[in-house]
Amino acid sequence: MKTIRRWAEKRLPEGRKRRRFYLFCALALLVAMMAWLMSALPPDASQAQSGWLRGFLQRLFGAEVNELLLRKLAHFSEYLLLGLFLGLSICQLGWQARYAFLALSLALLAAVADETIQVFSSRGPSLIDVWIDLAGAATGLFVTWLISRKFPIT
Repeated sequence: MKTIRRWAEKRLPEGRKRRRFYLFCALALLVAMMAWLMSALPPDASQAQSGWLRGFLQRLFGAEVNELLLRKLAHFSEYLLLGLFLGLSICQLGWQARYAFLALSLALLAAVADETIQVFSSRGPSLIDVWIDLAGAATGLFVTWLISRKFPIT
């Protein structure tokens, strides 16, 4: 923790930006932890969760919702949110390609950890899910970058 604090202090001497950087990093970590907690659920609990959401969406839209598509969209959405928070962290540093690459690498590690956790919860890990997660994180980073070019987020 000390190393991260010293690194942030060197790049973010201004208190307000530093606090926002820490906030967005904490939110990104929280999103990753929530994804990991969901992956730790046993198969029947995970099935019940997606079944509840599927039923809710079917009542809301009045149309059939494919469960596999719903699960893949959940993966994409979780990591889209992770990418947005990582992107907002980068905005505090000043957007640079190396920071975006680091953020994407962290998202990849989170996705691999996410699928590895599923091995221990008796669920099937999937390489496709890792790619979907990475696509979600990359989309979140890209959206943040686009928005920050038009409206500086500092």
